[in-house]
Amino acid sequence: SMGWNMGNTLEAICGEDAWGAGHTSQQLIDSGKAAGFSTVRIPVAWFCHSDTTASVIDKAWIARVKEVVDYCIKDDLYVILNMHWDKGWLENRVNKANQEIVNKRQRLYWTQIANHFKDYD
Repeated sequence: SMGWNMGNTLEAICGEDAWGAGHTSQQLIDSGKAAGFSTVRIPVAWFCHSDTTASVIDKAWIARVKEVVDYCIKDDLYVILNMHWDKGWLENRVNKANQEIVNKRQRLYWTQIANHFKDYD
């Protein structure tokens, strides 16, 4: 089986279309399935789509991510969601001075993501 890294879409800076890949559609996912992929890695940026003080993810954004995940599920594809680059708040701050806030933000984001997708297998 093969995996597809669906990059430059949901991790684009503050907008799915920001890096020119276009809006992810069921047709795009169908073409990946037809090409023989069985797994899709979906890198996602959450920071621009959240209250950056409280780290609460915007409901419309997580609904959009769910929509893309559902496209994949409809095609019997496995999905790997990850937090990727995310405007640099994580990668640029992996040090002792920022450890507490980075860990807190990671925990808050991943708790929301896990709760949102808890009924998926």
